[in-house]
Amino acid sequence: MLKLSVLQVEVNRVRLGVELADHAGARIYRSRRATGPFEEVGVAFEETYDDTVHLEPGRTCYYKAAEWRAPSLYPETSSLDEGTPLKVTVPRAQKERRFVLTEKREEITISMGGYLDESNTVTVGPEVYCPGPNSSMPPYDQVFEPNQYVVIENLGENDVENPWVVANGQRDWWSVETMTREIAGIAGGGRLDDRDRMMAIWKFVVDELYDSRIGLSWFDQTSDPVRLFNVYGFEGCVANAITSRRLAEQMGVKSREIWLGGTIDGYGRGRSCGHDIFEAFADGDWHFLDTDLMVFFLKRDNRTVAGSEDFSRDIDLLRRSHRNLGLCGRDLPEKDYYYTPFRERKYVYPPNKGGAWMDATGKIKQTPGEYPPAQTMALRLRPGEKLVRYWDNVGKNVIRGKRLYPTVRYSNGKLAYRPDLRGPLALNGMESIINVAQETSGSRVALHPEKKGEVSEVVWRVASPYAIAGARLGIRCRCDTQEDGLEVLFSKDGETWRSLWVAIGRRLDACVDLDWYLNPALNDWRGETDLGWRMGPCYQYYIKVAMWAGSRPHGVGLDAIRFDTDIQCATRSLPSLFCGEN
Repeated sequence: MLKLSVLQVEVNRVRLGVELADHAGARIYRSRRATGPFEEVGVAFEETYDDTVHLEPGRTCYYKAAEWRAPSLYPETSSLDEGTPLKVTVPRAQKERRFVLTEKREEITISMGGYLDESNTVTVGPEVYCPGPNSSMPPYDQVFEPNQYVVIENLGENDVENPWVVANGQRDWWSVETMTREIAGIAGGGRLDDRDRMMAIWKFVVDELYDSRIGLSWFDQTSDPVRLFNVYGFEGCVANAITSRRLAEQMGVKSREIWLGGTIDGYGRGRSCGHDIFEAFADGDWHFLDTDLMVFFLKRDNRTVAGSEDFSRDIDLLRRSHRNLGLCGRDLPEKDYYYTPFRERKYVYPPNKGGAWMDATGKIKQTPGEYPPAQTMALRLRPGEKLVRYWDNVGKNVIRGKRLYPTVRYSNGKLAYRPDLRGPLALNGMESIINVAQETSGSRVALHPEKKGEVSEVVWRVASPYAIAGARLGIRCRCDTQEDGLEVLFSKDGETWRSLWVAIGRRLDACVDLDWYLNPALNDWRGETDLGWRMGPCYQYYIKVAMWAGSRPHGVGLDAIRFDTDIQCATRSLPSLFCGEN
């Protein structure tokens, strides 16, 4: 066993020191008990290793490390009994409340003490325009965040469909319908006219999004309000404008986009533009509402929001507004984004309202008049499965690019699923099963082929409403003879499969890292000037375990399987608690 030490412990990460000496790497194992059984959680190739595989707050874990020799060589599980494990206790939040809910809809009350929360600890916004690399904006800064994590776990025997937590009636962004209800509330509710609705949309988008241009507008439906606000919380002008327009149309407000310095392609979309802005129609005229640069301009009556055509006739209207950019914003001299295009009438109105999006085959679609499928935060939790969302992150995001600000603000979370393969509920959580027998007794392997000489298959599907930033698959299996075999395969669509891992050894516990297959931000072999990577983030994946028995059917099979899926969340979308009664 190699020597380990504790460097840092957080609710979502344990940082270990690993004494590799002359070894190429170390397999890291973890257990809930000092005596085992130990499960592999990853491989360390450096002298520090971050364990982010689902950590339960307040639980004590035990770690061991074995020498890594080759990807296909694993120590036998019996060899992990040697040596004294490293003991680590995962911290829990200072205050934690647990509730067991049995009704379709339940309300609970939580009181939080203190004086500081998310509402009064935001200290720094963008101070000047475009201080970051390649015109990207920095995120807001927050000196204190009392919320740490929120967990939804299925403790029952049936699937839980669409679990959702809403705190204080805010951020109910499950669908575009629930979002527009919240926007209507911003405007005061009741009978609203188009002007009230358009200003409420502007305020909502300005308050909840900030500009960090990552080039995902064409590759991940970030122009869909539900996905943009729940998964990201930031993007550039294109996603802001399309999202604002789609919210306006949902609320019955006529709207359009205006592309400054742009051209229109054969699909009716703008191209090569300097800026994209949302315009709404109310009181018989168009009104220019820039949700990306957080600004609008008044006509000379000091009451009416001006429109794009007004600027072309009276360019000095552009001087009639501050240039906010957040809490600490300063005015942008000359307002370069606006003056030249309006003075020279270099702007267009793209007729394609559908935007662009990735279809099921991964190809970009931008058909005029056709909309991408509506997104929701639909989720199914199988018995024993849990959704964990942290207000912090462990550095896993699905984006990269020169325009992305280095300290972009987002959160990470988990979908954790450890089915009991000997129990009847495990069969319901499978996508498909072929020629597989289940054993309830511990003397035989839990899942094995029904008969020898035929391939047996078990398929699981993991689906998330949040973008998947990585995953690890843990398995405990056995192969009694050289004629037995067990293979793990991966797919994004359930049709095209790729072999990931083949069992070599009699009894072993292994962890297969899926990050490189799921996270497009890791595919950096293309040049940074290529905005697309032409691979959008994943929201589902499939795992197939194929087995074949050469002699005895129960001599090969699967004893346990563990799904640990990382997700990316927009921090502002989480159900925050505030000081006082919630």
